[in-house]
Amino acid sequence: MIPRDLTAIRRTARGFWMWLVLVLVIVAWPAEAMAQEPEFVVEGRAVNGSGNNTPEFGLLVTLHQESTAGHEDSETTTDVDGKFRFEGIENIIGASYGVSTTYQGVMYGLDVEPSQQNLPIELVVYEAVDDESAFAIEGASLLIVQADEPRTLWALEIITVANRSNTTYVPGTDPMKLLRFSLPPGARDLNVETSLPGEAVQVDLGFALTSEIQPGEYEVMFSYMLPYEGSDAVLPRSYPHGTQGLRVLALPEVGAIESDAMGTAEPVLIGSDVYQILVAEDLPAGTKFTVSLSGLAQPSFGDRVSRVWGNVRLEYAALGGLAVLMIGVLIFGVWKTSRPEEEDGDVD
Repeated sequence: MIPRDLTAIRRTARGFWMWLVLVLVIVAWPAEAMAQEPEFVVEGRAVNGSGNNTPEFGLLVTLHQESTAGHEDSETTTDVDGKFRFEGIENIIGASYGVSTTYQGVMYGLDVEPSQQNLPIELVVYEAVDDESAFAIEGASLLIVQADEPRTLWALEIITVANRSNTTYVPGTDPMKLLRFSLPPGARDLNVETSLPGEAVQVDLGFALTSEIQPGEYEVMFSYMLPYEGSDAVLPRSYPHGTQGLRVLALPEVGAIESDAMGTAEPVLIGSDVYQILVAEDLPAGTKFTVSLSGLAQPSFGDRVSRVWGNVRLEYAALGGLAVLMIGVLIFGVWKTSRPEEEDGDVD
């Protein structure tokens, strides 16, 4: 027979542990779930960035909500002060939110965080223009390597497009107004990736993007394969919109590179490899030049490429994400480190 005092102790201990478990559950419960409000508010103002941020009246603003349950939109209209407000928005864990509006045929949007509900957001729109002076090609980089196919080169180009104005460039229906890029004759297996909207379309001697260009800076990356015969090859190149700076890079194993516009390549150390580099500044729109390669290898199966790209197929490496980012960083580094020397040379 269990003594009464022992039974009481056990009951007390059992009650204590039940309360302890309850406390631990409460403490361990995700703070986000406990703090999360069931609903929130999104409010802000639509202004015209081309007109000293004056308010835009009567714009239709859409709130977008994307979650595992699907997509849901809500709409409202800006008042005379350009203000808009959405109330009673369901706060779903893991959902994404955003607002957008269309002005002069161009869509403008912002991501929205529920945690920022007490901060009015500013949705900026701009006047649309078709003047190409609204944007510029601020940088162009070309990397040439030996592909994993016999007698085939692989080229990656990274273009920096910048709109430093307070207007949005809209190309309209004229193909010559599109953002255009040239390709060498015989180029194949084109891959294009960019943060600009629109799509890539084929045009004479290259391709174009059907994108409007809002104020900001954007990258356009494209790669292609280029077959060659013998031990020499010539790459005719041009930039329809010009470029403020051009860099051409190649490993020595590919062959010696030179250009009628940039002279003979110089060596530059990137990581543990020595590359050849050609440099040019301030190329006007439509400038045509060539990059010549001599002493091209006749590979069996990508022997030269393995030390740069490992086992990744080069024609898809640009779109793999990390590889492109690394090359962009390397080229940017070369660009930056080379500029002081160039400037010192100008002073002399």
